[in-house]
Amino acid sequence: MYNIISIISQIFTNIKNFIVNQINKESNARSIENNKLNIYLQFIYLAIAIASALCVYNDFYLVNCSNIVGFFCIVDFCYIKKKDMIAHHIFVLLMIHYMNNHNTYKKDYIVKQILSTEISSIFLLNNSLLSNNLFIKNRFINFIKIFNGILFITVFFYYRIYNYYYYLLLDNDINNIFYIQSKNLFEFYEIYFGMYGLFILNIYWSILISLKYVKLLQKC
Repeated sequence: MYNIISIISQIFTNIKNFIVNQINKESNARSIENNKLNIYLQFIYLAIAIASALCVYNDFYLVNCSNIVGFFCIVDFCYIKKKDMIAHHIFVLLMIHYMNNHNTYKKDYIVKQILSTEISSIFLLNNSLLSNNLFIKNRFINFIKIFNGILFITVFFYYRIYNYYYYLLLDNDINNIFYIQSKNLFEFYEIYFGMYGLFILNIYWSILISLKYVKLLQKC
């Protein structure tokens, strides 16, 4: 009788182990697929960030490029989970939507300031891709990551904080344009909610970045 119970118990244990192993295999497969998808999206975002930088530096196709950024934000809603990135996409879409509905003599200039915030994303995404398992970890890759990190901080604070604040938020001509050309309260609040929302988010990110690098310096 004891042998029969022991055999039945062993059978159930084997079945349980088999099910757990299958679940783990499926979980690992999903994790690998999600990682691949994440890498593809990062490469697409990197290409868009580089295109934005080229448009900003050469003053061409600014509105077209901003629409591409907006389209990517809409598509990315299907994949992003971080609340700050969801907020980022909403703020950007609000500004792009407003600018597409208004033709002003400073339209390209305003869109240029908005697009310039994407330039720092080039270095952020470079670091993210270098940290992935795409490259063999060695001193050269580590040096590139450190150098890239310095560029990221510099460009981030310049374009997302200084440039954005002084050449967009503090520009009286731009504020007058928004005040005069907004057809109703919704449009008025749409552009300002987008502009100041993105700036506050950038301030929040700048604090997180500063704290992160302060901790790294303390470890050195």
